Amino acid sequence: MVEHFHGHGKNQSHLSDKDIEQITNVSAYIKDHAAFPLTLEQLSRIACMGQTKLKKSFKLIHGCTITEFIQQARIEHAEFLLSHTDLSIAQIAQTIGYSNASRFAELFKRNVGILPLEYRKVMR
Repeated sequence: MVEHFHGHGKNQSHLSDKDIEQITNVSAYIKDHAAFPLTLEQLSRIACMGQTKLKKSFKLIHGCTITEFIQQARIEHAEFLLSHTDLSIAQIAQTIGYSNASRFAELFKRNVGILPLEYRKVMR
């Protein structure tokens, strides 16, 4: 009873089924639209929740921030394009939503461990 009074033992990470469903919808939307500019305001409208609740709920479910999730979705798409197309690195960067090919290459290396051209050579 004392723990309850002080808030200890309270499961703060509990999300309702509705919240989980909304985060799942946002995640699917991000994966389908990762190449486009995505704003927190836009995503919170899709989730039907405030931006703070969206950020906290998203991190609880996915273990990463929304920005990290978007970057990962873009990198996964880039991996596919690198191994299945002959598009240039700049074209792939633009296709997945980055206007700067060097920024894309930097993020790709941070996430995958090798540069995009090296990845393409390994995958072929």
